[in-house]
Amino acid sequence: MKFIKKIFNPVTDRHKDIWEGAILGFFSIAWFCIVATTVERIRVFDPITIIRILSIIVITGGVYVAIWKLINDQKWRRSEAYLEQAKELLQNSFDVLKLDDNGYPINDRYRWLSCARFLISAQELGTKLEDVSHKDTFDKYVEFWRFKFINLLQFDTVNSPGKNYFYEEGKRIVYTKNDREPISEVSVAVIYRFMTWPKNKKDPLREQSYFTEAEIKHIESFGPEGLHGFIEAARSSAKD
Repeated sequence: MKFIKKIFNPVTDRHKDIWEGAILGFFSIAWFCIVATTVERIRVFDPITIIRILSIIVITGGVYVAIWKLINDQKWRRSEAYLEQAKELLQNSFDVLKLDDNGYPINDRYRWLSCARFLISAQELGTKLEDVSHKDTFDKYVEFWRFKFINLLQFDTVNSPGKNYFYEEGKRIVYTKNDREPISEVSVAVIYRFMTWPKNKKDPLREQSYFTEAEIKHIESFGPEGLHGFIEAARSSAKD
């Protein structure tokens, strides 16, 4: 009984798509066989019969197109819903790190854990996107929030917090209710990995060129003067 319920109620959306495709394929083959058998049994092909056959073929094609469009529309709407949820989770992951008076996230264990969980959930939803435009949009949002996190946490700068930010000395593992709870290492790891540029991701800047000679001449003539000085300094450094 459980096996039958599992077949007719797929656990995941991917299984649901496979199930819908299998049903559509079965009915397509069955309908094609019925039409083919009907045409084969017709002995006299007068104009009216030919028109009827063509009508059946056209109607069949229309039904297939309508079903195909319905399934793809369902996939697109589901993908769009995943995209909106993922965008909201990325926003929540950033907002949950409440800032202190110095403009840095307060060292609150629960907030860092929540941030990491939101990021994981957003990335999991990103893997479920089926529409190409939705995937591209999600990638752009991830890049935006990656920059926001890098700018906020500053792990790779001199402003990076010391170890005492993450835990009180001697109370990283054992602590009481009166102590400040240490930040979970796994939560920091999740956020750190999110901020790290993926190794297999292409940097769009690599496909761009430096200032052309025509652009440099235009800047030299019309400014800004500071930009021209910067370009000249960059060219001089490259030659050295």
